[in-house]
Amino acid sequence: GDDGDVIVGGGVVTRKEKLAIIPGAPALCSPRRWQKFGVLYVTFMNSRFVNLYAGMRKMGPDELFHLYYGRAPPTRDAKNGLWEVELANILG
Repeated sequence: GDDGDVIVGGGVVTRKEKLAIIPGAPALCSPRRWQKFGVLYVTFMNSRFVNLYAGMRKMGPDELFHLYYGRAPPTRDAKNGLWEVELANILG
């Protein structure tokens, strides 16, 4: 907008919001999806998922998992979330 807002992935980030680097282990990212679908498509889809999670629709993690992977989410255990369970399954 005219007051210095920045459009990011279909949402507006105002100057009051700050970007931060979250401490801890780095996120793992496989290049396969980027190589298969291309940078523009993957960037668009990542923005879409962020907006589905945090935007007006407010999809839950189970719905997002199903939409992203095309299958039901794995069974959750008490100490790990869906993404940790899936990563453990991938890594064996």
